[in-house]
Amino acid sequence: MQQNLSRAQKRIASLERKYKEDLDTLKTTLAQLQQTEQRLRSLLKLGSREKILEKVNLTTLQESMGEVEDIDLIRKEVEKRLKSIAELQAYLKEQKSIYLATPRGFPTDGYVSSGYGWRRNPITNKREFHYGVDIAAIEGTPVRSTANGIVVYVGQTKGNGKFVIIKHGYGYTTFYAHLKRYVVRVGQRVKRGQVIGYVGHTGLATGSHVHYEVWYYKKRVNPYPYLIR
Repeated sequence: MQQNLSRAQKRIASLERKYKEDLDTLKTTLAQLQQTEQRLRSLLKLGSREKILEKVNLTTLQESMGEVEDIDLIRKEVEKRLKSIAELQAYLKEQKSIYLATPRGFPTDGYVSSGYGWRRNPITNKREFHYGVDIAAIEGTPVRSTANGIVVYVGQTKGNGKFVIIKHGYGYTTFYAHLKRYVVRVGQRVKRGQVIGYVGHTGLATGSHVHYEVWYYKKRVNPYPYLIR
């Protein structure tokens, strides 16, 4: 009986040590997960922070560790943190994709010589709606894509001259006309700021400039708000 009791006591002591080791490991893991989660949250500079904070109700490690000593509860807390981190990573990835696909800034170094809206056509002298903005610049100035995307069309028409169309995703497409020449091909992936052509006055143009349009779900919208982002 004494031998059995001794073995039982050793077994209990071993289980207690194992329990404490598991508990310490889980606490360390939980602390690391919280740090990762906090770093991810610090990156939430795009989109709505409230959207994420509504989904995840966080408590600080200092608040929870003083009360939680049950290993199962800590395991559940670890699982919750892992789920939270996965949600944050997915959200940040999507927000980054949207940001890179959204037109931003001027496509070339110049100034707006004709805005979006009704105007008198400088060539026909007829009143018509201008669906883009004309950005005057010195001929040969590089024209750059205003967002990441894929070139879906390059060509030339009598009115637009040489032009490029880029599809960016999330409903966005941009159009660049009156180019002196273009240096991209259909199917090519481009990044924001990448040169796609050079300023010219091909087509019906009174001077060197880029006619720039932003399309949102196939509807031409005012490009001005995207120029100043």
